[in-house]
Amino acid sequence: MKTHTILIVGTVTLLLSAVVSFGEIKILTEHISNTDATAQFKFKNIPAPADKDAAAKAKFMVVAGEPDGNGSDVSALNDGKLPPGEDEPSANFFFAADTEGGTRSGGPGQCDSHQAD
Repeated sequence: MKTHTILIVGTVTLLLSAVVSFGEIKILTEHISNTDATAQFKFKNIPAPADKDAAAKAKFMVVAGEPDGNGSDVSALNDGKLPPGEDEPSANFFFAADTEGGTRSGGPGQCDSHQAD
C-alpha cells in the first residue's frame, strides 16, 4: 500500500506542478523504492504538495468510475496534506480495485483518466 500512496501523491504533485508551469505542460515522473522512502516524501525533481499553490482552489469531481470506499473523497487531491503514515488509504483518493479506473475533472478545465490497480 505504501507504493500506492507514493504513486498517488506523486501523481497529485505532478498535476499540481503542471498547473503552475504558466502554460507549459511539463510531465515529470519519479519513483522512490520502499527501502528509500521516508516520511518527508521528498523527490529530487518534483516539488512537495502545498496547500497554497495554484491548484489549491481547484474543484475536482469524478466524472466516470467508482471511487474506492476505503479512500478519501477527491478533496484529498489538493488539500496540501501528506498522509500521516505509510498505509493511510483514508488520506488518499483512488479508484476502486478491479475496475476499469475512472476519470476525474479538475484543475484548468481538464479531465484525466486513471487505471485502477
